[in-house]
Amino acid sequence: MSPLLAAGLGWVLGVALQLQQETLWPLMGYAGALALGAALLLVAWRLPRWRGWPLWLAAGLLVGAGLTGSRAALYAAHALPAAIEGRDITVAGRIASLT
Repeated sequence: MSPLLAAGLGWVLGVALQLQQETLWPLMGYAGALALGAALLLVAWRLPRWRGWPLWLAAGLLVGAGLTGSRAALYAAHALPAAIEGRDITVAGRIASLT
């Protein structure tokens, strides 16, 4: 299996696994997955093609899950607090320009 194919397949599997999680990990967990994935990429780069594909697969999985999870965690950090969900709130604003 080619390294690029293995890494791509790992990426897709990592994204799919992360999207199946019920709750998000802390942001540092995703940073750790990214760091471990990067380390595996460095190790896999030095191995012969036929021996390194499992590492390329694992690295792709970790990087795919890490990037997807970190994006979701950063997005969730800007969500409304759960205490005001489902309640009516008043928002005031001003129109600065119509053009």
